[in-house]
Amino acid sequence: MKARNKHIRILAASIAMIAAAQSLCLTGSAVDGNYTPLTVSVSYNPLAPKNMQRFSVNLGRKDGKDYYYDCKRNILIANGNMPMEVNSSDGQTYWYDYTLMMKNAATAWDFYDSLGWSGYSGTSLPLYLKLETNLSSRSNPNSASADVNAIKIGVGDKVTTQNWATDVDTITHEFTHLVTGYKLGWDGGMAGETFCLAEAYSDIMGELADPTRDWKIATDQYLYNIKNNTNRYCQRDLANPFGTQTPYQDSNGNIRFLNNNFYSTYPALRAAFYNADGSLKNLSANQNAYDHSYAAAGSTLISHAAYLMMQMGITESEMKTIWYRSMDKIKDMTEETRFATFSDCRKAVIAALDAIDLSRQATCLRIIKDAFDQAQIYIRGDVNDDGLVDAKDLKMLDDYLNNRYWFNINYCRQFGSADVNYDNRVDQNDYRELRAMLYTAMTQKNAQTNLYAMKWASKKQAYLTEDESWIVMNGYPNAPDESVNISFPDGSHDGFKSNYVTINTTFFSGYMDQCNVAYEEPYYECAGFAKKLQYDYFGTTKYLQLYDLQNYQPKIGDHLRVQCYSRGHATSEHSIFITSVNGDTFTYADCNSSGYCEIQWGHTMTMHRNAAYTFTNENNASFEFVWVERPMMQGDVNGDGMVDSQDISEIGRVINGTAPTRYRNTRYRNYAADMNCDGVVDARDTSALRNFVAAPWNYDYGYLK
Repeated sequence: MKARNKHIRILAASIAMIAAAQSLCLTGSAVDGNYTPLTVSVSYNPLAPKNMQRFSVNLGRKDGKDYYYDCKRNILIANGNMPMEVNSSDGQTYWYDYTLMMKNAATAWDFYDSLGWSGYSGTSLPLYLKLETNLSSRSNPNSASADVNAIKIGVGDKVTTQNWATDVDTITHEFTHLVTGYKLGWDGGMAGETFCLAEAYSDIMGELADPTRDWKIATDQYLYNIKNNTNRYCQRDLANPFGTQTPYQDSNGNIRFLNNNFYSTYPALRAAFYNADGSLKNLSANQNAYDHSYAAAGSTLISHAAYLMMQMGITESEMKTIWYRSMDKIKDMTEETRFATFSDCRKAVIAALDAIDLSRQATCLRIIKDAFDQAQIYIRGDVNDDGLVDAKDLKMLDDYLNNRYWFNINYCRQFGSADVNYDNRVDQNDYRELRAMLYTAMTQKNAQTNLYAMKWASKKQAYLTEDESWIVMNGYPNAPDESVNISFPDGSHDGFKSNYVTINTTFFSGYMDQCNVAYEEPYYECAGFAKKLQYDYFGTTKYLQLYDLQNYQPKIGDHLRVQCYSRGHATSEHSIFITSVNGDTFTYADCNSSGYCEIQWGHTMTMHRNAAYTFTNENNASFEFVWVERPMMQGDVNGDGMVDSQDISEIGRVINGTAPTRYRNTRYRNYAADMNCDGVVDARDTSALRNFVAAPWNYDYGYLK
């Protein structure tokens, strides 16, 4: 950037003061000192579209100087870690860029604040804005990026594009990457379609935040559009993906218009980017400076579907609520959010209807299905088209493949759902893959064998060693899949938070057909570590949380929660993962027992069968039972964490309708009692359960995935 020769004269000529609030703005620790908030009016900004060339923007004042710092929202244009001083802004016209960045970032912040996302407003982390001539990740001024709590904006090439913060949908696009990174881990380690989903959500939320919504991304960045007061050219045309036109400068300096043929149907995307075996092609030939990578090309399947939803009658308010809510619902649709698929997105958007008025849900459901149908994105495995993927679908597919009943699954939605492996035919390979989606490969026989578990723990310990910690820096909860090794020279770990794990379905006491929303958020520290091991061991996201002390018997794979005691007084709760069992003594792994997130293996604890079910570890420290979480087992009908004769009695009561009303036909019971995986609970399941209880080691029943 060039040094500024004109400082306050340019600013004073173009910005008129509206108000200077007298109260102090208390900021997060990353911003030093107190700032007086200012509201200023930009009387003319030539970089903005013509209908936005006059606007208000929030700045901050300290010690008689003005800074690019929005005290209310904790947003700053960064000079290192501090707000940039207005008087020393780089470049004669860059203050235009800065005020527009502040304006659009405030719009994005307010948009998410209105949806209930606390984000950076609930922490000490500011949102940093950085205008850069050369983004380090791409070496390209025609780009933008987001990382943890910073948005980097390219200044544009000044031939085809100007500052990329010019358009509010671009700023909101990058802001959304911060949100999905924080909520879903979509900031790294993603795979396949998740890349496309991350771009799609950012585009969709960018358009929903734009008061001049045209369903075209970045129209206000292109100089041709600004000069001619049009929105013809854009990065991605969500209304007509195949017709996207983007200006660019060729090697001879000539301005040309690239026809970026983005995709709007799933088969077309797969034909272009996938090999015959379902793997992605080498994408190097598809990467270019005009954002026509796989992630962007595939994103328009989802964003175009969102456009269609609004065109077909879902209101603006409903769209904002549904798509924001669906971010959380995605956690319920996939084992690992960083591997989410288009199918998961469809399920999540449908599930998000619970956040809108009941009277509108049926209409919106029809529209959502129609929009995704046009993209040929179906719920993978939902053979009976009821919106769920369960054993009923497995049974229907089995009947279809074996000609037991005459019915046709060849209409588009049902065939698309039954084609689980996307090879354009429905056969036994789809049945095997669907079964693997519903039931774990881990059997109860292996899971509860000490030798098997100890071998597994030994391999896991090689990756999660005792000289590592289960943490991530700066309080940001998305972390690498495994632990990281960080030292604390001063012995503290302030500002650090443990790795997180999200588990999407926790049933309580095995009976109630509901989940506690709090447990749909990440498990941290010791609980996150125990849940990570539990997920890796069993391979499932469906768990029971049990509070019943009467029948508790330690089992391999338990995530055991205990109350810690010091000098006879309760202090805090702690989570451990049981790796082997010998009667009432068991071996466990844990982290953070000392408060510094260190990982430990091979420690032991003994349970005492007294009224409180207390425990002592090898150092004679005292603990008390709080709860235990276990994966949902086939056959555990009564939800007590064991498969035994009581389950035989319970399945009989479920079948004949004599079970207590609140326990009958819940989702949990239908899962656990369906021994033969046909989607119904009947006498055949009772027979299978009797055989299993009589000789459990002769059967390979597993866990519900």
